[in-house]
Amino acid sequence: MDEKQKINAEIESKLNQLGETINTLSMKAEVQKDKLEDAGMQPLVDLQLNLKGAKASLDQMKASDGENWDKLRNKMDAYINDLDKEIKEALAYYK
Repeated sequence: MDEKQKINAEIESKLNQLGETINTLSMKAEVQKDKLEDAGMQPLVDLQLNLKGAKASLDQMKASDGENWDKLRNKMDAYINDLDKEIKEALAYYK
C-alpha cells in the first residue's frame, strides 16, 4: 500500500467514525425531540449533509493523483476539521 492509499484509508476510517457519532447523536436527539428548541434536528441534518459531501470528496480523491490529489486532501482536512467542530457543538446540545 503506497502513502496515498494509506492516507485515503485513514480518512475513510475517520469519516466512518464521524458517521457513527452522528448516528448516535441522531438517536439521542430523536429521544429528546419534544424538548429541543427551535433548531431541533436541523444541526444533525446539516452534519449528515456535510458528511455526505466529505465522502464524495474522498471518492474523488481516491480517483485522482498528483496535484489534484493534494488539493482534495487539503479540502478533506478542512471537511474533517469542520465536522469535528460541528460534532462537538452537537454533543453539547444533544446531551
